[in-house]
Amino acid sequence: MDDRNSNISDRNLLDMKMMLEKKQKEIRRLKKDLVLQESEIDAQKEIIENQRDVALRQRDEVAFQQKEIRASFTYASRIQSALLTSDEQFSKNFREYFILYKPKDIVSGDFYWMTSDEKKIVLTAADATGHGVPGAFMSLMGMVFLNEIVDSMGVDEPAEVLEMMRKRITSAFYKEEGVEQINAGMDMSMVNIDKKTLEMRCAGAFNSVIVISKGKLHEIPANKMPIGYHPYLMEKQFTTRTHQLEEGDRIYLFSDGFIDQFGWRNNKKFMKRNFKELLLEIQNVPVQAQKVLLENSLNNWKGDLEQLDDIIVIGIEV
Repeated sequence: MDDRNSNISDRNLLDMKMMLEKKQKEIRRLKKDLVLQESEIDAQKEIIENQRDVALRQRDEVAFQQKEIRASFTYASRIQSALLTSDEQFSKNFREYFILYKPKDIVSGDFYWMTSDEKKIVLTAADATGHGVPGAFMSLMGMVFLNEIVDSMGVDEPAEVLEMMRKRITSAFYKEEGVEQINAGMDMSMVNIDKKTLEMRCAGAFNSVIVISKGKLHEIPANKMPIGYHPYLMEKQFTTRTHQLEEGDRIYLFSDGFIDQFGWRNNKKFMKRNFKELLLEIQNVPVQAQKVLLENSLNNWKGDLEQLDDIIVIGIEV
């Protein structure tokens, strides 16, 4: 009996020893795995930290580049603003006026230009192709051409000015057949006001002119063609139209930015019909105050929607 018990005890000890060795082996394996995992974690941590450092550097580089770009845009805007007709010249020629000028971006494709002498005032509002930088380049080119044609060459017949502008833009951008062309040009309205007789001659490339006189609105139509290349319209000429002004009449030149702005309530454009109704509604308000009312109406219509395009509305009182 004792021998049997002794054998059982030996087997139990052996089994326990084997189990203990197995557990120890498993513990060593687990420790080894744990060391490997810790190494992998450390390696992944290092990779993550490196990636974080790269991301932070890239973020800082992007922020710096954005700051530099914005600074460049801001300086370009100052250059563009310096080339626009000054408030001093408007004040010298008109009893009252306003200029609602709202670039979509920092620089604008819309621009206004005016020149005057003892006999006449020539004023234009224009909408160059595109907005932002491309539009700004076109607007600068437009002002250079106007300086050359009207101031240097002495041409002041509106239709003739628009035609000469079209020839210059076509010559600059449309070189030869079979080559991909740049869609460059502008819409424009131009008025020439005789200071003595108050006769106004005007012409337009898509953009009309509005006159409000004694409570009535008169829209002087434009030619439905741009200042730029159009394969089916190059033989057609711009038309000068005349309108006799009276003292106290209000004249409005504008681009399509206000009219084409979408509204937050119905996602539809403001439309020219509503624009003309708005001008009639505010006709008894002093011209300078009309700018605030127009801008408030635009903001209420637009809401949180993005501004669609550059906007310019000029109002003057004869």
